[in-house]
Amino acid sequence: MTTRPRLFARTCEVNPNSEHLSSSKKSIILLLDLFSSDIHLRKELDHLSNCHCARAYSINNCLDLIYQDGIKDGLILLIISPRFVDFVFDTLLEIVPQLSYIYLFDKVLYNQYLIRDLRLRGIFDNVQLLTEQIREDIENFEFSTHKSEGVQYILEDSATFFWYRFFFNILDRLKHTDIAKHEMISRVRTISKDDRRILEETNQFAYTYSSNDVIMWYTRDSFLYRKLNKVLRSHDINEIFLWRFYISDLDRKLRELCSKQMDSQPRCTYRGQVLHKYDLRKLATNVGKLISMTSFLSTTSDHNIAKIFVDYSGEADSPQRSVVYKIFIESNNSKIVCANISQLSTYTEEVEDLFSIRSMFRIERVEHSDNIWYIDLTAVDEDDQQFCTVINPWKAKISEQSFFSERHEPLFTRFLIDENSSFLAFQLLTDIMLRLYQTEFARQEMIEMCRLKCENNLTDLEKINEFESSYQHSDALEWYTTNSFLYRLLHQVLRMEDIDTIFKLRYYIYDLHNQLAQLHRSYLYSLPSDQPILTLYRGQRMKITELARLQQNIDKLISMNSFLSTTSNVTAAIFFAGDGCLNDSDEKISSGIPRCRGQGERNTNFCLNLARKMFFSIFKIFSKAGGMLCPTRPPVDPPLEISVLYQITIDTSVPHSIPFAKIQYESIFQDEDEVLFSMASVFRIDNVEQYGALWVVELTLINKEDETWNILTAHLNK
Repeated sequence: MTTRPRLFARTCEVNPNSEHLSSSKKSIILLLDLFSSDIHLRKELDHLSNCHCARAYSINNCLDLIYQDGIKDGLILLIISPRFVDFVFDTLLEIVPQLSYIYLFDKVLYNQYLIRDLRLRGIFDNVQLLTEQIREDIENFEFSTHKSEGVQYILEDSATFFWYRFFFNILDRLKHTDIAKHEMISRVRTISKDDRRILEETNQFAYTYSSNDVIMWYTRDSFLYRKLNKVLRSHDINEIFLWRFYISDLDRKLRELCSKQMDSQPRCTYRGQVLHKYDLRKLATNVGKLISMTSFLSTTSDHNIAKIFVDYSGEADSPQRSVVYKIFIESNNSKIVCANISQLSTYTEEVEDLFSIRSMFRIERVEHSDNIWYIDLTAVDEDDQQFCTVINPWKAKISEQSFFSERHEPLFTRFLIDENSSFLAFQLLTDIMLRLYQTEFARQEMIEMCRLKCENNLTDLEKINEFESSYQHSDALEWYTTNSFLYRLLHQVLRMEDIDTIFKLRYYIYDLHNQLAQLHRSYLYSLPSDQPILTLYRGQRMKITELARLQQNIDKLISMNSFLSTTSNVTAAIFFAGDGCLNDSDEKISSGIPRCRGQGERNTNFCLNLARKMFFSIFKIFSKAGGMLCPTRPPVDPPLEISVLYQITIDTSVPHSIPFAKIQYESIFQDEDEVLFSMASVFRIDNVEQYGALWVVELTLINKEDETWNILTAHLNK
């Protein structure tokens, strides 16, 4: 069984160069009954904007119209007569839940129907009253589904705001490369391939851009300003990620200027623009509340210049409204990133003040005067009391401070009772990474980074060349089981939580995780249906201090940051655990280790004896070579590391959200049957017990459903 994946797994191929066009949500009115031929009614309905009216002559005809492509995501309104009431409310609403509103049209009022369903908007015997109600319902629907471009309402949807805040914190920690720049330029060329002017501007940018010119390019009348802010308003993380290097340059430059321009006096800055009536309506209903601008925000200290950007020529029935923002900025507030860029701007006469991305404001006033709407805002920072009240609970649940701090030691095991917040932060990081498209630029960036990491190792450099020339997406598991730079680097960066290197390895991590996700279901189906309990093993060396923490956290949850290799072969696991099992009798060790699974049931004592024979064979080889595998006498000081055997129990009859699957490769152990878990699997510690010098840690795989996680990522599934 499976459940909703904890980490994103892509189930189909996507073309990262395609343009994504959202279909418009259009309303459709269906008339079911003889009055569908009422000319007066049809004439009034045809005057409704953004609405299509269709006649249904029968129930089947009505269903055909409802199931037509193009209207299933819109507003569906049904006008019926009393003779269809029972069918509609008893049958139709169950099979067609997307029906939005129902109107009963008849010359006689039937008040008893009003309590049948909330979707029944009323009973009408007057065409004008009916059309007025429909017009109001369409207006409210369009308002509720309208996406405010460039504005996030923090109090209304704090989870989405916090998620994007986390996303941009990650982007801020990436070391940007020339490859990132080329990726952005390639995307612009792809979507503007038929626009000669933009292609010329893009070529000039590609050959002449430097970080020092970031503001000059932003203020030019060119593709960059328009494309960048359109991308930032789209909330599309793949598109935003493509612009990461330029976003970082511009934000860094603004912070640099802001630190030099600290004002000892409060000041005001202005912005003129046209705004959709629904956006204006929402601002007006949120006076006193906080908003965040998702893009960079250009303003001016000259009120008259702001008015130049206001369009007075709109028609009376236009949905656009003329708006002037007045933004108040307190003195000496370095946390509000707004800098005067006049000296670096292409248009110095505009006296431009530029707010950095995701600046926050409180709506103080919305008023109308002389055909212009005036909106007063106050710039706020993260110390604002209202902001803290809403966002601090999220900060407590997602430990950004500890997560974004540099780790000095690798993290093998995370104890969730103390570190659940940093666990969720790591989950968000990996989930974001897995949502990014596989591109040739991601591959190039990974290979470039690997070469830098391995520049002094000729063997690794040869392997990197081999990877570059031969790697296919389906080779991910094969490369994982190869003792090469990739396996070592992958585990190193995941355990150190090195954000920049993790993202530069995204090309390979994406393949490995998705390959496991694809194999997961078939692996579960391959297991015996009458044996739902699966037992796996993992042997390793461990610091005594870490074992002590495991002992102190019985019945608590832990997580492993990296991919986790296990086996159904206890012999192989004991071999990797080291020599801990050599000091006790078979009986004592066997009492703590259940029988192992292979192609058939084998006696555990046989497995242990085999492991001993292997160990002594290796010991003899080392001795002949003049080396020593273990000391000839007990050490005076206790060892810093001990041998540990993980015994992992999995109930395959219950759903699990982190994929795991059996992987095939050549092993020194017959029937090793390695099972690989993806990142951040969660286990419960059931028992920790010593058998001679071998410690057995009993774990159970847990499907950790977390409400915080579900709320934070809900917007990604829409």
